[in-house]
Amino acid sequence: MTDISKSASIVDTRKTEMQNNTDARLKRRYAAEKRFRLYGIIAIVLAMSALFWLLASITSTGYQAFTQTHIKINVYFDPQIIDPKGTREANTLRRADYAALYKKGIRARFADVKSRRDRRALTRLISSGADLQLRDIVIADPGAIGTRRDVWLIASDEIDQFAKGAYDRTSPEGNRPIKDKHIAWYDTLVEAGELEKKFNFPFFTSGTSREPELAG
Repeated sequence: MTDISKSASIVDTRKTEMQNNTDARLKRRYAAEKRFRLYGIIAIVLAMSALFWLLASITSTGYQAFTQTHIKINVYFDPQIIDPKGTREANTLRRADYAALYKKGIRARFADVKSRRDRRALTRLISSGADLQLRDIVIADPGAIGTRRDVWLIASDEIDQFAKGAYDRTSPEGNRPIKDKHIAWYDTLVEAGELEKKFNFPFFTSGTSREPELAG
């Protein structure tokens, strides 16, 4: 009987040890799983934080790209420039010198500017791509030919950047691309309510361009 009792005791002890070992392994396994989940959560939080920081950085530095400076110009859609023969042919309308229209418009707005150099400088207020805006107006509505209309044209990149605070007007004239006379004309337009920032639709609809203000 003693031998049987000892054997039973040994078996029980071994079972207890095996159970303890199993419990210990389960505890380690559960602990490892908890750590793995914790590491996963930490990784997700870090990734989301990095993404949030990136978006915040892009927004804080590039949000001004969503607006674009426009200048209101009274434009005469001169038939002699657009369609001198009055054919209204699509090719004729597309090839017309629309730049001449906005140049005449801006010079008429500042009629007191007389020197040839300053009159050329005036045209730098307007984007060289403004001719495309005028062309699109005529293509969409040939009835515009021969009429006079107020049109909000895209300002040049220099004026747009100045309006967004990229250049300090108090810095020496030689240290900035926009000159004092441009700033004076800019101030005149602002005071008259003829210069505004509008939503930059071309930023989302246009492709690449040599003109920064026209690039998408």
